[in-house]
Amino acid sequence: MRVNIGRAIGVGSLLIMALLAAACGGGSSGSSNNTPPPPATLSSITVAGSSTSIAVGGTDQFTATGTYSDGTTKSLTSTATWSSSATTIATVSSSGLATGVAAGSASITATVGSISGQASLTVTKPVTLVSIAITPTAPTLFNGTTLQLTATGTYSDNSTQNLTGSVSWNSSMMATATVSNTAPVGVVTALALGTTTITATSGSPAIASPAVTVTVIAAEHAYAANFGSSNVSQYNVTNGGGLTPMSTPTVTAGTGPFSIAIDPSKHYAYVANYGTDNTPNDTVSQYNITASGALTPMSQPTVTTGLGPNGVTATAKSVYVANYNGGSVSQYTIQSDGSLLPMTTASVPAGAGAAMVALTPSGTYAYVPNVTDGTVSGYSVNSTTGALTSLGAAFPAGTGADFIAIDPSGKYAYVANSNGGSISQYAINATTGSLSPLTPATVTTINPGSIAIDPKGPYVYVANGTSSQNATQGQSVSQYTIAANGALTPMNPATVAAGLGASSVTVDPTNQFVYVTNRGSATTPGSTLSQYVIGPSGSLTPLSPATVTAGTQPAGVVVSTAN
Repeated sequence: MRVNIGRAIGVGSLLIMALLAAACGGGSSGSSNNTPPPPATLSSITVAGSSTSIAVGGTDQFTATGTYSDGTTKSLTSTATWSSSATTIATVSSSGLATGVAAGSASITATVGSISGQASLTVTKPVTLVSIAITPTAPTLFNGTTLQLTATGTYSDNSTQNLTGSVSWNSSMMATATVSNTAPVGVVTALALGTTTITATSGSPAIASPAVTVTVIAAEHAYAANFGSSNVSQYNVTNGGGLTPMSTPTVTAGTGPFSIAIDPSKHYAYVANYGTDNTPNDTVSQYNITASGALTPMSQPTVTTGLGPNGVTATAKSVYVANYNGGSVSQYTIQSDGSLLPMTTASVPAGAGAAMVALTPSGTYAYVPNVTDGTVSGYSVNSTTGALTSLGAAFPAGTGADFIAIDPSGKYAYVANSNGGSISQYAINATTGSLSPLTPATVTTINPGSIAIDPKGPYVYVANGTSSQNATQGQSVSQYTIAANGALTPMNPATVAAGLGASSVTVDPTNQFVYVTNRGSATTPGSTLSQYVIGPSGSLTPLSPATVTAGTQPAGVVVSTAN
């Protein structure tokens, strides 16, 4: 019997293959654990711009971020289809860059398949420069000083921006004042007396500011007679009123300098050297004033006075010195070189404790308050020689009559009664020069030492210091307005703070600033000057800093324009 070996092998092979397949889990009845998950699908699109608002002509890049069913995210910015709901307001490119076309609102949409997302975009009118303004608007500079100007731009959306460094500055009169276009930009430098107009112009668009007028006036200098250190402090006045010491901050005087005067030509200065109780001096130091304002002693540095020279006053051709211990007034003629020559009648009698001399604006009459007597001596002034002639009996004042000031009209006089705590106020008879008490005859204050009058108001300022009856109170400046009848009316506030022993007060020639010497007391010597700016209503505001250093026991202060 023949056997078909090939067929048997084939059948066996098939059987083996089937068994292997079954062993491996093959066959239609088996189950699989490696079936792949279904792909994630796009669920939403978030659209965002870097800003919600652009100006006409401006652009903003939008982005599209897809969120998928499995929680993942993906940038779709480059693959999404972009569209704008209002192409007349804003267009959007295929990459999502939106461009403002006109003012209004549009929705920017990104679409992928059936899914889309959108964001709002507001298009505003373009912001343009509308105007430029310069501040300060009408500055006044002392010659030789500088001032920083500021240019402020106002835009169509009412916003503002400092444009000082980006505009072009121009001065119409470069010989009067220049304005810088290099750092520091916008700085005006005063070169000569006069006026110039300053403008600031932008490049694009070309917009010019209204012209600002800059006025250059003569420089100012201040001087303080320092009783305790026997010298004179000398300062330059800045545009803001602050005092800065000159390069040579002091000049030597005699012993115990008490007051200082500048002649109307601004070329000469005179200092009354009172001395001390143990070391009388009894001289007046005399100085030339240089173009820079510095004092230089004359070839004859002093002239002799009476006993205890306390107050000195200068007119165009005469100088008068009140001699406290001598009860007299020394009188001098100013010679062509500024030096003093005693008049033929070298002195005239005054009362006990003659403190200072004040003349009416016309120069017709002179008055001397007498501290010890509590009176005021009156004199007529010879219009040719300047010599004084007594008006007769002294006029009654208060206790410790120490200082007298005449108002700018020449109608009224005010006397500081240092030990009486009051100010006597008078009407001046234009024909006779006699003083008649006003109603009320006095106003009350504390330890008034001196008086200064600002003709703008007119305003009156009184330095309240120490006295023989009160060594600590005062330390203030009383401030008043002058009523139509000449009476003093306290301002609100009635006083501003000063230092201990505030003794001398003066108003600068521009009527902007006030300076006060803080002399201190016998046990606490002072060494500062208080400095203030005069407000629109006349009230004083301390400058910053409120004081400047002086010598020891500054007793008198004066401010003068440059010659």
